[in-house]
Amino acid sequence: MADLIFGLATVALGIFIFWGAALLPRGVLSYALDPALFPRIVAFGLVVLGGLLFFQGLKKSKHEEKSPVNLPSAFRLLLLIAATVVYLLLWGRGSFLVNTLLYLFFIQYIMKLKPLFSLLSSGLISVGVYFLFTQAFRVRFF
Repeated sequence: MADLIFGLATVALGIFIFWGAALLPRGVLSYALDPALFPRIVAFGLVVLGGLLFFQGLKKSKHEEKSPVNLPSAFRLLLLIAATVVYLLLWGRGSFLVNTLLYLFFIQYIMKLKPLFSLLSSGLISVGVYFLFTQAFRVRFF
């Protein structure tokens, strides 16, 4: 039943993102990619994957045993949601590199990855994204 609900919710989210992408202004440069291209790609992926999840839920046997709620996993999920909310609230405040590094490290720590690996991958991803956007795409971060 959960696959059916989450599949439909994912399809609805994809449709909403596709609609929102249609509201974006057109690009001013004729040779540049349209600003709505990436959101449309993401929306298409969400619709396809949500549809697959929905149809997998339809195929599942109706006589499956119901598993009890896994409390440690539910607690980790709540921590991940809380970390994401804090990261979004801090968007525009402080340094992009520091905020992103701490956010990625905390998420990997919650998911019980090794601390050294988490720190290294968080640092590399943060610095990589920062330089990609500031140097290649000429986007200014806070």
